[in-house]
Amino acid sequence: TDTGNKYMMYHRLENRQPHIAFLFQNLNEPLVIGKLLKLFSEDRSQDRAFYMRLLLQMPPRAVASAMISIAMEEQDINFVNEAIGFLDGSDEVVREMALAVFEGKLQNKKSRDRAAYCMATLADERFISMLIGSLLSDELVVPAGPPGALNAGVGRDGGVGFGAGAPKPQKQLVQHKQVLAPLSQLTGQNFGYDIQALQYWFAN
Repeated sequence: TDTGNKYMMYHRLENRQPHIAFLFQNLNEPLVIGKLLKLFSEDRSQDRAFYMRLLLQMPPRAVASAMISIAMEEQDINFVNEAIGFLDGSDEVVREMALAVFEGKLQNKKSRDRAAYCMATLADERFISMLIGSLLSDELVVPAGPPGALNAGVGRDGGVGFGAGAPKPQKQLVQHKQVLAPLSQLTGQNFGYDIQALQYWFAN
C-alpha cells in the first residue's frame, strides 16, 4: 500500500536521519506539516531536499498551503519550480486555492513578479485583465547626486537658502517581466508593455 511504501522508505532512511521519525510517522497531521515546513525553511543543509520529498508525498490538499508558501518565499528556484509543479498537478480545489493566493500577492508591487511567475502555468483567461493591470507600476526612486552637493531653494521672503539634503524622490516606471510572460501566453499576442494596445485587444 501507499502507507506501507512510505514506512519502508522511512526505515531505509531512519539511521541517517532519525530526527525525522516523528514527522514521517504522522504525515497527515497539520502540525507536523508545519514543523516540516519550518525545518525546510530554516535548514541550509542538503537535508532540505529530503524534507521537500516528504512534503511532496503528502496529500495535495493537506500540504497546499506549505507548497504555496515555498513557491512564494523560497530563494532556490529548483524548489520553487517543484512546488509550482506540485500545485499545477493537483486537483481543481488545490489549483484554485493557489491561484487565489497568487492573485492577492499580484496586487503587491514587491511580490508581484514572484506571484506572476507562480501563476504562469496555473492562470487562465479569467486573469488576463488583472495581468494587464499589473504589467506596469510606479516606483519612487531617489536620484543619485554628487557627495556633499548642496540644494538651493528660494524662500517666501525671496532669500536663497542652501541645504545638504538628498535629492527629491522621482517616479520611475517599472516593467514587470514576470507578468508579461503569462500574459503573452494567455493572449497569444506580443504587445510588449503597450497597455493601451492590450486593453484595446482585450475589449474587442
